[in-house]
Amino acid sequence: MRKIIFIIGIFLVACSKDKGSAPNNLNTYQATVKENFTDPFKRIENIQVEDFIPYTLAIEDSVDDENVEYRLTSVRESQDYHQTIGKDFGLYLKKDDNAPYDLEKKYISFSKKGNYDFYIRPFVPGTFKLNFELRKFINNKPIGRAVKINIIFNAVKIIVGYEKKQEEGNKDKYYNSYYIIIKDGDEDG
Repeated sequence: MRKIIFIIGIFLVACSKDKGSAPNNLNTYQATVKENFTDPFKRIENIQVEDFIPYTLAIEDSVDDENVEYRLTSVRESQDYHQTIGKDFGLYLKKDDNAPYDLEKKYISFSKKGNYDFYIRPFVPGTFKLNFELRKFINNKPIGRAVKINIIFNAVKIIVGYEKKQEEGNKDKYYNSYYIIIKDGDEDG
């Protein structure tokens, strides 16, 4: 009789544990980000300051909801690698040189699952190791865990110019001296 009661007790515990760990369908979403260059002369290897770097964000979700919003938020994890949004880089939904950057807004949002284009625009030269979180909101309340997204690239600033110089020993002769300066950032390494 003792063996039967013990076996029934284990079965009941196992059943109640499964019920408590059932996944919540509102939390099941994921995202991937990839570069989306269409210009044949631009690649991740030759980014310049003020370029718009195109990315595609793919949001997959098992649930459709009318009141859903997905927010891609910049997360600053260190002082290094130009992680300050608004100072080091901008986050845009459109590639528009005339669009002013909103310094107060730290995220961009999307209204449903699917594929979306967005742009990162470096304001300074250097190495960028950007961290983002994509978070699902329903009725303006966060749902589930945030999806971590990391983006790494380098940006340079290229300055081309010339100087008019006087020839040594001859005050009447001038020549142009051309130069190219490539700034790759001030950080170590």
